[in-house]
Amino acid sequence: MFRGKLQKKLITKNESSFSLEGFINPTFTNIGVSSVMVDGELLATGESFKVDLPNVVLSEAIQITFLSANKNERQLSVRYGILLDNPNL
Repeated sequence: MFRGKLQKKLITKNESSFSLEGFINPTFTNIGVSSVMVDGELLATGESFKVDLPNVVLSEAIQITFLSANKNERQLSVRYGILLDNPNL
């Protein structure tokens, strides 16, 4: 068994290469007013995109693009796990 920790981030700007390095099973939830594209998936307000890969620590990057130019409408929450006992992270 591994020790881990729950993490969260709030994304409010476009990211051409948002790193998922070390993330475990991230879930992206659009909590803003603007729709947002997450790795090619369109999320309306309140919708989520879950990356469900059991026993996998991610090491890639994805694109995040908000459809509104209004910065006050952009809020994408991401929650994910990280390993605490992995010396490679």
